[in-house]
Amino acid sequence: MLNFFGSLFHKTGIMLVSFITVMGLVSTPTPNNAPVPTSPIPQAAVQQASSTSSSEAVTVLPPSIPQSETSSAPSVKKTLVAPSVSPIATPQNQPQMETVAPKQPVVTTPLLNTTLCNGTYYPNCSAGYNFVCPTVGGAYCQISQQQQRANDQAAQEAALQQQEASAQAAQQAQQAQAAAAQQQKQNQSNALTTTYNNQLNALNQQIVNIKNQYYTDLAANNSNPIPLEIQQGRAQQLLTTANNQIAQIQLQEQQLKLNYQEQLNALQ
Repeated sequence: MLNFFGSLFHKTGIMLVSFITVMGLVSTPTPNNAPVPTSPIPQAAVQQASSTSSSEAVTVLPPSIPQSETSSAPSVKKTLVAPSVSPIATPQNQPQMETVAPKQPVVTTPLLNTTLCNGTYYPNCSAGYNFVCPTVGGAYCQISQQQQRANDQAAQEAALQQQEASAQAAQQAQQAQAAAAQQQKQNQSNALTTTYNNQLNALNQQIVNIKNQYYTDLAANNSNPIPLEIQQGRAQQLLTTANNQIAQIQLQEQQLKLNYQEQLNALQ
């Protein structure tokens, strides 16, 4: 019984040492105490081990046991699990580093007659306006105070000129209206004067006709062979009649003149 457990313990120790040796951790002596040099695991073995999944088991059979030992102890299979080993990159498999040239700073050439504002070039403002670049947003042109005063003064002068032109136009219109009214009055006065003169001439012509008729009748009376007293009486009668007629006409002339003056004054 002791021989069985001793042999089993001895075989287990040999397998444990073999496993550690396979892993490349330590070097152990062989069962016959001969020194075994420790060597790194071959590349092919490492790659073969890495291709095997960690979940797969590798069965290692123990060495042949004498018949005397096998008769006293059953055969035992040792199962070793090869750990997952990452492939080691060789110099040939190492990725080559790409040479990246340093970035050159981008130099932006400003455009002519432009101003940079918040990363954008804007055309310069015209005379009388200031370029304004806000903290956020686009730039804009703002009228200067001097230009604003000049514009206000120009607007005031234009307003005064407009007022003067309007006043002058109104004055001219009034003058034209007054001239038209005066012309109308003058026309009415001329018409009134023409009417008055025509009527006055007509009355004067009546006086002339009365005088002519008087002289004609007087000559006929003086040539009539009648007594002198009768001739003188008829001559006096002709004179009185003519004078009365002329006096009436003269009264008409006076009345006509008064009416004409009143109408003329009304037109003033």
